[in-house]
Amino acid sequence: MMHARHGTHWVILSFLFALVLTVLPLPTFLNQARPAFVVLTLIYWVLALPHRYGIFAAFAVGLALDVITGKMLGLHALLLSVLAYVCVKQYSRVRMFTRPMQAAFVLLLVGLSLLLQLWIENAVQPVSIRASYWLPALSSGLLWFLWFPLLRGLRRRLQIS
Repeated sequence: MMHARHGTHWVILSFLFALVLTVLPLPTFLNQARPAFVVLTLIYWVLALPHRYGIFAAFAVGLALDVITGKMLGLHALLLSVLAYVCVKQYSRVRMFTRPMQAAFVLLLVGLSLLLQLWIENAVQPVSIRASYWLPALSSGLLWFLWFPLLRGLRRRLQIS
C-alpha cells in the first residue's frame, strides 16, 4: 500500500523560492557574496528527510538551476548530486552537530561545490578567479543560522514528513 507523501509541494515551493533568490538581481558587491540558497535548501531537506530527498532530487534541482542560471547543462546537477551523496552518508552524524558545527559543515560543502565547479569549468575553458570567488561559501555558512530554523519551522508548522 502506498502512502501519500505529505508536504511535497511545500518542499518544491521552498526550492522554487531558493531558485528565485539565486537569480534575484543584487548590487555587485552583494552579488559576489550571494549565498548558495539552493544548496542550503538541499542540505536542509536531505538532512531532515533523507528517506525522501537525496541524489535524485538533487539532480533534478541541479538541472533546474542549470537552466535558470544558463550554466553548462548538468554542471549543477552533478555538483548537487555529489553534495546530496555526502549529506545522505553523513546525515545522522550532522544532525547531532551543534548549529555552529553544522554551519561549518555547510561552509565546507559549499566550498567543495565551488571547487568542483571551478575544476569542471576550467576543464572546458580556462577561468580566472579572485579571492571573492569563495565568499558564497562563507555567506552560506553564516546564513545557515537563519536558513535552518526557517525551514525547520516550515517543516514543523506544515507537518512535512
